[in-house]
Amino acid sequence: MDMQSSQILLAYLKRILLDTEKKEQDIRALESGLPEMGEKPEILHQAAEEMVEFLQHLEVQEKELRKKAEEITIQAEIIQAYNDLLMELTRMRDEWIMVVRADDKSILYCNKRTGKYHTEEGSCEFCKHRLDFQHHLLDWNPEKNERVWEAEDEYGQCFLVLSFAIQWRDTLVNAHVVTNVTEEKQRTRQLTDKAYNDPGTGIFNRHYMEEQLDIMLKKRKPHTFCYLDLDGLKYVNDKFGHLEGDEYIENFVSVVKTRIRNSDIFARIGGDEFVIIFMDCPKSAAEEKMGSALESFIQENKKAYPVSFSYGVLAVTGKEQGLTREELLHRADEAMYLCKQENKRRYHQHKDWKDSRLENRE
Repeated sequence: MDMQSSQILLAYLKRILLDTEKKEQDIRALESGLPEMGEKPEILHQAAEEMVEFLQHLEVQEKELRKKAEEITIQAEIIQAYNDLLMELTRMRDEWIMVVRADDKSILYCNKRTGKYHTEEGSCEFCKHRLDFQHHLLDWNPEKNERVWEAEDEYGQCFLVLSFAIQWRDTLVNAHVVTNVTEEKQRTRQLTDKAYNDPGTGIFNRHYMEEQLDIMLKKRKPHTFCYLDLDGLKYVNDKFGHLEGDEYIENFVSVVKTRIRNSDIFARIGGDEFVIIFMDCPKSAAEEKMGSALESFIQENKKAYPVSFSYGVLAVTGKEQGLTREELLHRADEAMYLCKQENKRRYHQHKDWKDSRLENRE
């Protein structure tokens, strides 16, 4: 067999071993060399050696491929284990994680959507029940790539929502991470109450009043400023004890609160000193409110001692808006002092009655 015939035979054998699709070879090309095979055994020997070498090469390749396949299998198992772990950790988190298609608004993923809550339509009945603002998540269209916003449900639960648009599997989606922050809000509210509220009466304290008044004066917002003083608190404390004095204060605050609005700022700035900032309320209307409160306070009194409070009202408009906080307090205090003198003449004639504000001025 000549060299050309042996190469054709070797190529044919290789195709048998390697090709998945067997192709016809030109066997007739081998016929001319067959009679010589017996005459030239060295050609067959050479072909056999090449075949052995080729098979050894295939064996090495097979081992390498098997090793790579095992490595790929191990890597796939590790990746799957990590994915399972991440999915479980995601499912166990308190936050809602929801992925919504941007085009048809269908829910692609929700970490709370399991078991009976999973519906064929892709809606999430669990979130629909627990998050009554779910429709806002589905309808969200990003003006920017990311937005942080707050939402509240019908039960007063507060939620912080992080929404952002991303490409996921060649699809534009909107992802939402929803966190219940109700407890944090409540703690913040409690801290705010401690910082701004008077512990004895529950109304605002001096710090809050000064802060709000400074803002209003800076922005030159017109308002009506009222300065109040509870008459004879020192007398009640000395004569009947501080518990009775505390009740005197509580009764006064209760009566005044019935005459003001939620938008008005009612603050205690001292032991017997109070301030009301009336928003969008004329001076005459504020004076009428305080006069009505004073009349009710006196008429409803069932104590063994007379009760009253003094007040001074100042309209903060025009040039008064340029006054400082201290100047406002001073002017309102002057008006309150005139009211206190009149109250002493009308309600507190007995000799034991004393008021520190009058005593300091006399």
